[in-house]
Amino acid sequence: MSENLIERLKALSERGSHSKLRNLMPMIDPHVRRGVSHEDIIATLAEGGLTVNIYTFRSALYAYRKKQRGGGVESSKKHTPNMESPNEPGSNLEPVKTPTYKQTLDKLGAKYVTKISR
Repeated sequence: MSENLIERLKALSERGSHSKLRNLMPMIDPHVRRGVSHEDIIATLAEGGLTVNIYTFRSALYAYRKKQRGGGVESSKKHTPNMESPNEPGSNLEPVKTPTYKQTLDKLGAKYVTKISR
């Protein structure tokens, strides 16, 4: 009886194809990395009773890999070197001054601008 209950609970937690696919990603990703085509994997999943389209598969693969990296934006903050910012109080650095469009044109020179406008 307890085995039947466990199976029923597993079935509840895996209602959608996306959730089932997400649970299979740790086994699928190594095959993709070895060069197995997405279409072949989708066909194999369909033979096993899990029908997904190519877009759902690729979305799930992308989400899985992003999660493995640590979630994208947050992971980039973890690996940013501890550098001084020019906006911090007491900083010795000056903010970078971006030239205006007119200053850029002046720097290129009127001769160059004249050639483009002809």
